[in-house]
Amino acid sequence: MVQDRNEIYDAVLRRAVEITGENDRFKFMVFLQGVKIACYLDKKFTISSNFLFHISTEFNYNGKPVFLVDTKWFHLRDSFVEDLKINTAHVLNSYPAPSEILDVAWDKTVLRTEGAYNLEYNPKDNYIVLDTVIADNIELCDIIYYNDEEIYLIHVKYGFQSMMRELTNQVTISARRLRETLGTKDKRLLEDIYRQLINKGYNINNLTLDEFKSLFNKRKKYVIAFTSHLKKDLEVKSNIDKFSSNIARFSLIQCSSEMRANYYDLLTYQIPRV
Repeated sequence: MVQDRNEIYDAVLRRAVEITGENDRFKFMVFLQGVKIACYLDKKFTISSNFLFHISTEFNYNGKPVFLVDTKWFHLRDSFVEDLKINTAHVLNSYPAPSEILDVAWDKTVLRTEGAYNLEYNPKDNYIVLDTVIADNIELCDIIYYNDEEIYLIHVKYGFQSMMRELTNQVTISARRLRETLGTKDKRLLEDIYRQLINKGYNINNLTLDEFKSLFNKRKKYVIAFTSHLKKDLEVKSNIDKFSSNIARFSLIQCSSEMRANYYDLLTYQIPRV
């Protein structure tokens, strides 16, 4: 068991070598294919999935970009990379979130983690922080913002890199589960989230359980909020060539298409850095 998810990769590989040795590639791969990652919160099981589905990577091979997502390898033609750039810029330019919904610039020297950034919104009116609130094996979002007509379910990530794959997967899982929940009578998922918010002492703007559930009768919009990870805080949508991750581009485009076809509007917002 590891306490930091960043240790999972090394821990699994060490265990694989212990069991299969260093020279039997077949046994090594068979072992990895059988590994599952299980998550626990407050000593309670929340969710599990295959280890290999958490592995993504990208690099150049013979001068051509290659990437791995969801256990599938992609060898990219130049024309496909150009299409990724064009379509990424289209998504970012066409579906922006209102700038006022996230008004805290991100100073990484002070707010070192995504969780620390999210908690900056805990004292604010019309915001509810759901970071680390796990209900029915999912985290619905990191931050909720709502007004009289709309509710925004905001997912936050530092950097526009390959880890965007993890974020976009979380968005589609959340949207699917929310749609299923809103089709039920008791809205048990929302009740569980509300209880956890109370237990954690998070700000809920004095909403009752019924008032909290009624927030989800508003127009629902999901938001992918991210920063630049470059030394200079460049805007991704107008500097797409300077952000090299094809996994980030591919994931954003795929998520945008799936969300609009099957679930809710998906908007994007680039959080300014300090």
